[in-house]
Amino acid sequence: MLKLSQFGYNSFVAGWLVPATIMAFINNANSHGNESKFYAIVALGLAAACGYHGIMSWLSFGQTATRTDAERRKNSQAQADVAVVDYEQLAAWKWVMCLLVAALAVYQVFVHFQMNSDYEGFASTFMLIYMAVDAAVAYFALTQFWAIKSGQVVALTHKASDSMFQR
Repeated sequence: MLKLSQFGYNSFVAGWLVPATIMAFINNANSHGNESKFYAIVALGLAAACGYHGIMSWLSFGQTATRTDAERRKNSQAQADVAVVDYEQLAAWKWVMCLLVAALAVYQVFVHFQMNSDYEGFASTFMLIYMAVDAAVAYFALTQFWAIKSGQVVALTHKASDSMFQR
């Protein structure tokens, strides 16, 4: 089973959302009426999700690890690992976000399947490939959900850094 750190998972999802967001903006530009409103809402929602995962990726760099890696780093005397003092299970909202990403990815499989049947040539082939990427994202999101829910991916607790205010 794939167990990514939160940095790796959020980076992967943000990278997946970029082309989906661009396609939604293009579909918004090429449609009119209620269809245009629909694509505008989808594009803004995907852009917000992409931004969220990009920011969470940036904020979570080095903050999570697998349970076995966290245990090794906690007991290690190596200079790089000395700051890790403990670890704890991730918050529930993180695995809920994994389920939401998995649901979005499954939905995107059906959207891209419909687009594949509507297009011809290169665009049709691209949609077919993107369907496979959507399915892979759904798989990764579900495995990440299970890894977080079962405690296989944990948050690291670091020592407080020395400060001039400590006595």
